[in-house]
Amino acid sequence: MNKLFLILSASGLLFLTSCNSNSASIDQQYCTTTQLLLEQSDYPSETIFDEINSPIAEEPLESASRSVYYRENWIGEIVIRYPSIDRAHEVFAKRQESIFNPKEVDGLWETPSELRLENISADQYEIACGNVRNFGDRCIMIGQYKEYIVLFNVDVSNNDMTHEMIRDLALKIDSRVSACVDQ
Repeated sequence: MNKLFLILSASGLLFLTSCNSNSASIDQQYCTTTQLLLEQSDYPSETIFDEINSPIAEEPLESASRSVYYRENWIGEIVIRYPSIDRAHEVFAKRQESIFNPKEVDGLWETPSELRLENISADQYEIACGNVRNFGDRCIMIGQYKEYIVLFNVDVSNNDMTHEMIRDLALKIDSRVSACVDQ
């Protein structure tokens, strides 16, 4: 009887230890929203950076944004972590519809060939460019990575930011976020 009790106790202890080590590794793999914003080294030289804003007003506490300026071009980055994948999916659909609303642009939203991203890790994403009323030419990417939503908004009005540069930054965002989320 004592041997059976010892065996069951040892088995239970091993089970609890393995559960605890799994949860510890999950905590170690956790990335904050500020960590998911691009690094200064990801951008071309001559880029100027505003301070990171976190949390973002009227968004979940786990949110971060930053404005960046390359020559005459404004660039906005936003990363938001929602409480669940389902909630992020709902928000993605609403924001996608709002952002790419045809009534907001003169002409159409279009995805230039340089911005057709293949093998991107996002669960879902859209990237397109258009002449946004009152703001000028913009390229915008929205992506969902599990419970994270990423928004990347680039002013391309004066042609300092090329589609190739936007593609490079969008792929860096994808790599950075997927490296964290897919661990």
